[in-house]
Amino acid sequence: MKKIILPLLAFLLILACQRQPADNYQATGDPRFRTTQPSRIFFDNIRRIHYAQAPAVGGQPDLFTLRDFPEPGPQQAGLQVSILNHWLADEAYLRFVPVGLLPDTLRQCRIQWQLPDQTAEFVLYLDSPASSFEASLLFQELLQQGGQMAILQAGATGTLDTLPIFEAAESRQALAVVLSDYFRLIER
Repeated sequence: MKKIILPLLAFLLILACQRQPADNYQATGDPRFRTTQPSRIFFDNIRRIHYAQAPAVGGQPDLFTLRDFPEPGPQQAGLQVSILNHWLADEAYLRFVPVGLLPDTLRQCRIQWQLPDQTAEFVLYLDSPASSFEASLLFQELLQQGGQMAILQAGATGTLDTLPIFEAAESRQALAVVLSDYFRLIER
């Protein structure tokens, strides 16, 4: 009996000291959009209650839209900001959707931003994760510094119309919440 117990205990000790497969896990996502298991767990357990989730189909990313994100008025333009959590690829992205006066088929926006001492424009490609990431960094900076944002759109007379976005305090606060949750999800 002693001949069996001693080798069995040695085998169990060696087995217990081996590395577990979970210790070898490496995230596969792009470093700019990469999520980790702890950040996804935090989002799922703490922040997800504030979001409406669209059902994902066949490995598609989960779409989370802030429940309290205000809709623009009937004569206003806006961008609905959502979080796409592509957990199979260990990535999360922001998705900007045109609402209000903006057409649903819009694929890019010229956005003008303004600070007290500076004005500039950039193009936001709505289907590009990289462009959305750059826009999120810029929007966060503008919110912190009190900057203004507007979409430039060709008007009926051929001139550029300036359509303010995130003008109301509620929409700025909602944008700040989504950006904060997104940056926490990608650990930035």
